[in-house]
Amino acid sequence: MSEKNRLIVANGGWAETIPQWLLDAVKEERLTLGMVGVMKPLREVGDAEACAYLYTASLTAPMPHNLSQIYFWLGAKLMKRRGMQLPDFMAEKLGAGLTADEERELAELKRELFRKRGEISHPLLDALRELKRGPGRKRPVSALAEKEVA
Repeated sequence: MSEKNRLIVANGGWAETIPQWLLDAVKEERLTLGMVGVMKPLREVGDAEACAYLYTASLTAPMPHNLSQIYFWLGAKLMKRRGMQLPDFMAEKLGAGLTADEERELAELKRELFRKRGEISHPLLDALRELKRGPGRKRPVSALAEKEVA
């Protein structure tokens, strides 16, 4: 397994149980956010990546209330986007949205996951970054992470 493009998880023992639809969402989101990041640097992961992290955290130990609410909201948002049926409690949380505290906590989680993961490598993104940098400039070294996904 290469050192690039790994998914940061709360508990590596549960990484293999992440649903395929969620891993697919991470891949799609990474490419989309990576393309946006070529023009305007982004220093956070997307919703799917944060959800995958919280998925493994939820299987490890009970999570604090704010994190479980964030997890329900993220899961509901991603499931709805994929046309999946939502349990009532998730539909309610999606409708209610996040509190200001939950929004702050989610933003910090996304930034922390990005710090641990770093930029992803993808042929298209690498080419776009190289074009933006211009000739003669070196590429940054990608950071280590936990599970290959892109």
